[in-house]
Amino acid sequence: MLWCAGFAVVTLLIGLLAPGWLRVFYASLVAFICLVESVISSVTILALSILEPAAAGDAANLSRATYLPAAAWGAFFTLFSLWCAKNAVAILFRSIWKRAEERRRSQNLPL
Repeated sequence: MLWCAGFAVVTLLIGLLAPGWLRVFYASLVAFICLVESVISSVTILALSILEPAAAGDAANLSRATYLPAAAWGAFFTLFSLWCAKNAVAILFRSIWKRAEERRRSQNLPL
């Protein structure tokens, strides 16, 4: 619980006191950590649903409710999180490439 309070304090301080570039960096870092954790946790659920289906959390609960095996739900969670991560990274690099291209055009630099 202490780490959560510390994280909230750091986030508040950066939000109120930090320069714009540091706020953007911090927000990007937090978003990246959330993205990585979403993929890692879904892979963990997939592994649990294959090795120990009753311990697979949401996949186990959905398995009981829908009669689909927990491994199917684990695979769905993993595929969906990978799809979301792929799209998030594609959007990030598309915006970076667009800004770099605009900068080159404004300075009349060759590609």
